[in-house]
Amino acid sequence: MRPVRAIAQALATALLSTCMMAPGDAGLTVGKGAADCRVDVTPLDLPQPSYPIAEAHEGYEDTCEMRFDIDYAGRPFNLDTRCTYAVFRDSAEAAVSRVRFDPGLAQKLSPGNQCAAYLIAYRLE
Repeated sequence: MRPVRAIAQALATALLSTCMMAPGDAGLTVGKGAADCRVDVTPLDLPQPSYPIAEAHEGYEDTCEMRFDIDYAGRPFNLDTRCTYAVFRDSAEAAVSRVRFDPGLAQKLSPGNQCAAYLIAYRLE
């Protein structure tokens, strides 16, 4: 088993590995499907995902791609999260659900198509 210090370092790495992406310049077309409207968004505050302790002990890593809509208050909803392991999906969704995004994105992104995109990487170092 890894010592507690390594677990704490893994948690810090999960926080620092959260990929921040500026809103993309990709053209948005209202009415197109989610595959056609991906826009990388940056939260107003960084999400703070927790690294699942059992997975850290076992050395598991993952990258979660999240797609969602943003409401007029800047809250993410309608999340579709793709990770290799379900426990990382749960952690990523919990973290992103607590942050806010630019409320103006609600007017710019095609509603119901999960155009907002965000990545969270879980890495042990």
